[in-house]
Amino acid sequence: MNNILSSDDSIEDKYAKLRKRLADEAYRKKWKVRKDNAKSHRRRYKKAKQKKEAEIKAAEIKEKRKVNPYWRIIVTSQKKVLVDILYTPSKDDAIQKFNKILIENKKDVRIPKKVLIKEHYIHEAKYELILLKRRKEDDPKETFIRNEMGQFVPNVASSEKWVIYEKADFYFEETYWVYGFHPRHQRKDFYYILEDILLKGVGKVNYHQKRVMVYKNKLIIEDDNYDFEMIICKTHEDCIRLYNELEKEIIPLKLKSIYWSGFVGDALSGRLIERIMEKTGWDIRKIKRNSTRP
Repeated sequence: MNNILSSDDSIEDKYAKLRKRLADEAYRKKWKVRKDNAKSHRRRYKKAKQKKEAEIKAAEIKEKRKVNPYWRIIVTSQKKVLVDILYTPSKDDAIQKFNKILIENKKDVRIPKKVLIKEHYIHEAKYELILLKRRKEDDPKETFIRNEMGQFVPNVASSEKWVIYEKADFYFEETYWVYGFHPRHQRKDFYYILEDILLKGVGKVNYHQKRVMVYKNKLIIEDDNYDFEMIICKTHEDCIRLYNELEKEIIPLKLKSIYWSGFVGDALSGRLIERIMEKTGWDIRKIKRNSTRP
């Protein structure tokens, strides 16, 4: 009996031929090569698709710039443009879009990002939504805009082609490193921690199923099996904020199965450090950090 499958074969013959193929080491190697080639092809196709989409988007922005628009909306941080949102020749359209973005941003962001890591240092996360007007030859470079205190303060755009017409604080959602996921590429937001970690497997019972505590910049969520999840925040203050916001969400639910124990005291910290060492393999210096940077 050859190993070539035929439509005339019975089910038993087909299974027998397949078993014989799988027992053949040369066939298994050939099949593995084909499988690896298919994966490589999918990766190349995905990269090519992403590159094509990026080129189309860049071309669209380039075409909009050719129209020589009079108004522009951007998001900046530390005097650098992060996002180009809009180019338009219409003042009304620009102002309407600017106000709409502000309203949606305040509504959508649950926990705003307060600090960021840059070049191994912790910096304040300050983002601004800026409405720019194209500058005419006789327009001054400096414009005066009210600050939070109601005072008019001078503002100068980084490019001489534009002047700042209006600006406001802009927010990005804070994300966290949940141990077990990649610290940069798989960061989780507040709602993931709330729904997929804290509330997962919790019932309305009168005994503690989970215990939440703060140690340095780490939020520990311990279950009744003596295992725990660890969320690493950028700073100790960020960890306290996450703890408080989670507690605010749980209190209305009146769940007695979640116990909020606050900060880990000195008497309990020694055993917790040992458990973190066992789980992660980290040295004691890394565990005792108050932030993700020494």
